[in-house]
Amino acid sequence: MTLEGGTFDVSILRLENQVYKVVATGGDNHLGGADLDDLIVKHLISVVKTKHDKVVSNNRALHRLRQASEQAKRDLSVNQKTEIDLPGV
Repeated sequence: MTLEGGTFDVSILRLENQVYKVVATGGDNHLGGADLDDLIVKHLISVVKTKHDKVVSNNRALHRLRQASEQAKRDLSVNQKTEIDLPGV
């Protein structure tokens, strides 16, 4: 599964006798790379407000949150979990 494209697509495969067979595929054209970034950034803003009582409002901070969300998304393409470090928070 990759989380970087324009859509969110999932394929389920089965390995039989060293041959991959597609069991099912599905996707959502309205949930892609930028959409997922936006959801992660929105969540991070909420976490910062709740845990640190800070409001993220300037462009520099929002840019850093977007970069962190994009990195997390790339990490999740190859790992089951990741951590997002927000320096200065």
